[in-house]
Amino acid sequence: MELIVKLIVWLIQLVIGLILAMGSIRLAIWLLNRLTPGIDEEEELKKGNVAVGIMMLGVIIATALVISSGVVGLTQAITGVSGQTVAEYIVNAIIAIVFGLVQLGAGVGFAVVSIYLAFNIWDRITRTIDVKAELARGNIAIGIVMAGVIIAVALVIREGVSGLATAIGAAGPAP
Repeated sequence: MELIVKLIVWLIQLVIGLILAMGSIRLAIWLLNRLTPGIDEEEELKKGNVAVGIMMLGVIIATALVISSGVVGLTQAITGVSGQTVAEYIVNAIIAIVFGLVQLGAGVGFAVVSIYLAFNIWDRITRTIDVKAELARGNIAIGIVMAGVIIAVALVIREGVSGLATAIGAAGPAP
Protein backbone atom coordinates (compact mmCIF):
# COMPACT_ATOMS: atom_id res chain seq x y z
CA MET A 1 0.00 0.00 0.00
CA GLU A 2 2.86 2.38 0.83
CA LEU A 3 4.29 1.86 -2.66
CA ILE A 4 0.98 2.91 -4.24
CA VAL A 5 0.88 6.09 -2.14
CA LYS A 6 4.47 6.91 -3.11
CA LEU A 7 3.65 6.36 -6.79
CA ILE A 8 0.60 8.61 -6.54
CA VAL A 9 2.64 11.36 -4.84
CA TRP A 10 5.35 10.96 -7.49
CA LEU A 11 2.75 11.23 -10.27
CA ILE A 12 1.26 14.36 -8.68
CA GLN A 13 4.75 15.88 -8.41
CA LEU A 14 5.46 15.02 -12.03
CA VAL A 15 2.24 16.59 -13.29
CA ILE A 16 2.67 19.72 -11.15
CA GLY A 17 6.31 20.04 -12.22
CA LEU A 18 5.39 19.68 -15.89
CA ILE A 19 2.58 22.22 -15.68
CA LEU A 20 4.74 24.71 -13.80
CA ALA A 21 7.72 24.23 -16.10
CA MET A 22 5.67 24.72 -19.26
CA GLY A 23 3.81 27.66 -17.76
CA SER A 24 7.08 29.26 -16.66
CA ILE A 25 8.67 28.80 -20.08
CA ARG A 26 5.58 30.27 -21.77
CA LEU A 27 5.63 33.20 -19.35
CA ALA A 28 9.35 33.80 -19.96
CA ILE A 29 8.82 33.80 -23.74
CA TRP A 30 5.83 36.14 -23.42
CA LEU A 31 7.77 38.53 -21.17
CA LEU A 32 10.82 38.44 -23.42
CA ASN A 33 8.62 39.27 -26.40
CA ARG A 34 7.37 42.33 -24.47
CA LEU A 35 10.88 43.33 -23.39
CA THR A 36 12.42 43.18 -26.88
CA PRO A 37 10.67 45.81 -28.96
CA GLY A 38 11.65 45.76 -32.57
CA ILE A 39 11.41 42.00 -32.93
CA ASP A 40 8.26 39.93 -32.53
CA GLU A 41 9.65 36.49 -31.83
CA GLU A 42 6.37 34.65 -32.33
CA GLU A 43 5.73 36.31 -35.70
CA GLU A 44 9.28 35.54 -36.79
CA LEU A 45 8.77 31.90 -35.82
CA LYS A 46 5.58 31.81 -37.90
CA LYS A 47 7.63 33.05 -40.86
CA GLY A 48 10.06 30.19 -40.38
CA ASN A 49 12.92 32.40 -39.17
CA VAL A 50 15.50 29.79 -38.10
CA ALA A 51 17.73 32.39 -36.42
CA VAL A 52 14.93 33.42 -34.06
CA GLY A 53 14.07 29.75 -33.52
CA ILE A 54 17.62 29.04 -32.41
CA MET A 55 17.62 32.06 -30.10
CA MET A 56 14.28 30.94 -28.63
CA LEU A 57 15.80 27.50 -28.03
CA GLY A 58 18.41 29.29 -25.94
CA VAL A 59 15.66 31.13 -24.05
CA ILE A 60 13.83 27.89 -23.30
CA ILE A 61 16.98 26.10 -22.11
CA ALA A 62 18.05 29.12 -20.04
CA THR A 63 14.64 29.41 -18.42
CA ALA A 64 14.62 25.71 -17.58
CA LEU A 65 18.10 25.96 -16.07
CA VAL A 66 17.16 28.89 -13.87
CA ILE A 67 13.70 27.77 -12.74
CA SER A 68 14.54 24.13 -12.12
CA SER A 69 15.34 24.73 -8.45
CA GLY A 70 12.03 26.52 -7.98
CA VAL A 71 10.08 23.66 -9.53
CA VAL A 72 11.99 21.11 -7.45
CA GLY A 73 11.42 23.21 -4.31
CA LEU A 74 7.71 23.35 -4.94
CA THR A 75 7.29 19.64 -5.64
CA GLN A 76 9.43 18.72 -2.62
CA ALA A 77 7.42 21.08 -0.43
CA ILE A 78 4.32 19.08 -1.25
CA THR A 79 5.84 15.81 -0.04
CA GLY A 80 7.37 17.40 3.06
CA VAL A 81 4.02 18.53 4.46
CA SER A 82 2.79 17.05 7.71
CA GLY A 83 0.03 17.71 10.21
CA GLN A 84 -1.70 16.18 13.21
CA THR A 85 -5.17 16.61 11.69
CA VAL A 86 -6.49 16.77 8.14
CA ALA A 87 -7.19 20.50 8.54
CA GLU A 88 -3.65 21.12 9.81
CA TYR A 89 -2.23 19.09 6.94
CA ILE A 90 -4.25 21.09 4.38
CA VAL A 91 -3.18 24.43 5.89
CA ASN A 92 0.47 23.34 5.91
CA ALA A 93 0.17 22.10 2.32
CA ILE A 94 -1.28 25.46 1.19
CA ILE A 95 1.49 27.36 2.99
CA ALA A 96 4.15 25.08 1.44
CA ILE A 97 2.67 25.57 -2.02
CA VAL A 98 2.61 29.36 -1.55
CA PHE A 99 6.28 29.39 -0.56
CA GLY A 100 7.08 27.05 -3.47
CA LEU A 101 5.28 29.40 -5.87
CA VAL A 102 7.28 32.33 -4.48
CA GLN A 103 10.46 30.34 -5.19
CA LEU A 104 9.26 29.57 -8.69
CA GLY A 105 8.22 33.17 -9.30
CA ALA A 106 11.65 34.38 -8.23
CA GLY A 107 13.24 31.87 -10.61
CA VAL A 108 11.08 32.98 -13.55
CA GLY A 109 11.73 36.64 -12.75
CA PHE A 110 15.48 36.14 -12.62
CA ALA A 111 15.41 34.03 -15.78
CA VAL A 112 13.58 36.72 -17.74
CA VAL A 113 15.74 39.54 -16.36
CA SER A 114 18.95 37.61 -17.10
CA ILE A 115 17.83 36.79 -20.64
CA TYR A 116 16.82 40.41 -21.22
CA LEU A 117 20.13 41.71 -19.84
CA ALA A 118 22.17 39.17 -21.80
CA PHE A 119 20.37 40.11 -24.99
CA ASN A 120 20.77 43.86 -24.50
CA ILE A 121 24.32 43.81 -23.15
CA TRP A 122 25.45 41.60 -26.03
CA ASP A 123 23.70 43.95 -28.44
CA ARG A 124 25.68 46.87 -26.97
CA ILE A 125 28.98 44.98 -26.88
CA THR A 126 28.70 44.13 -30.57
CA ARG A 127 28.36 47.74 -31.70
CA THR A 128 28.81 46.95 -35.37
CA ILE A 129 26.00 44.39 -35.35
CA ASP A 130 22.34 45.23 -34.84
CA VAL A 131 21.37 41.96 -33.20
CA LYS A 132 17.60 42.50 -33.46
CA ALA A 133 17.81 43.46 -37.12
CA GLU A 134 20.06 40.50 -37.90
CA LEU A 135 17.70 38.11 -36.12
CA ALA A 136 14.73 39.57 -37.98
CA ARG A 137 16.69 39.14 -41.22
CA GLY A 138 17.22 35.46 -40.36
CA ASN A 139 20.95 35.54 -39.66
CA ILE A 140 21.48 32.03 -38.26
CA ALA A 141 24.97 32.79 -36.98
CA ILE A 142 23.55 35.56 -34.78
CA GLY A 143 20.80 33.21 -33.58
CA ILE A 144 23.40 30.63 -32.54
CA VAL A 145 25.57 33.21 -30.77
CA MET A 146 22.58 34.71 -28.95
CA ALA A 147 21.42 31.24 -27.82
CA GLY A 148 24.93 30.61 -26.50
CA VAL A 149 25.09 33.94 -24.68
CA ILE A 150 21.66 33.42 -23.11
CA ILE A 151 22.47 29.87 -21.98
CA ALA A 152 25.88 30.94 -20.63
CA VAL A 153 24.33 33.71 -18.55
CA ALA A 154 21.70 31.29 -17.22
CA LEU A 155 24.40 28.82 -16.20
CA VAL A 156 26.25 31.55 -14.31
CA ILE A 157 23.22 32.92 -12.45
CA ARG A 158 21.57 29.54 -11.81
CA GLU A 159 23.43 29.00 -8.54
CA GLY A 160 22.50 32.45 -7.28
CA VAL A 161 18.84 31.81 -8.01
CA SER A 162 19.10 28.38 -6.40
CA GLY A 163 20.54 30.04 -3.28
CA LEU A 164 17.68 32.53 -3.27
CA ALA A 165 15.16 29.70 -3.62
CA THR A 166 16.81 27.91 -0.69
CA ALA A 167 16.63 31.08 1.41
CA ILE A 168 12.95 31.58 0.55
CA GLY A 169 12.26 27.94 1.35
CA ALA A 170 14.09 28.26 4.69
CA ALA A 171 11.88 31.24 5.56
CA GLY A 172 8.83 29.10 4.91
CA PRO A 173 7.05 26.85 7.35
CA ALA A 174 8.88 23.95 8.94
CA PRO A 175 7.60 20.59 7.68
